[in-house]
Amino acid sequence: MPKKPGRPKGSLNKRTQEFLDILNDNGFEPAQSAIDCYDKAIENYQECCKKPHGKNLAAKFLKMATDIALDLCSYSYAKIKSIEHVKSDPLADMTPQQRLEALKNAVALTEAEIRLNEQKAP
Repeated sequence: MPKKPGRPKGSLNKRTQEFLDILNDNGFEPAQSAIDCYDKAIENYQECCKKPHGKNLAAKFLKMATDIALDLCSYSYAKIKSIEHVKSDPLADMTPQQRLEALKNAVALTEAEIRLNEQKAP
């Protein structure tokens, strides 16, 4: 008898679901909480900017607000996948005879370039 597959893809495990239930029962909204923290960080930044020696502390509040704003982006925008770099081989689609011909042409061009450079040199 074949095994049944496990939990469906994308469904939450028991611990995660219990944790989310606790958050919901207590009325905790992560996105709203992050927005509130962002607003408070901006308020503190603006207050520190008004003080004569508040630049260092202001910079910390600005950094905090920036980090929170970046975290909030994940609620609105999909993450960009990293780009996979693939080395291309221009000779891959050629037959051995075509490769040989291409290499002969490359050698001929290189020899011509060398002759030109020798003529220009005093």
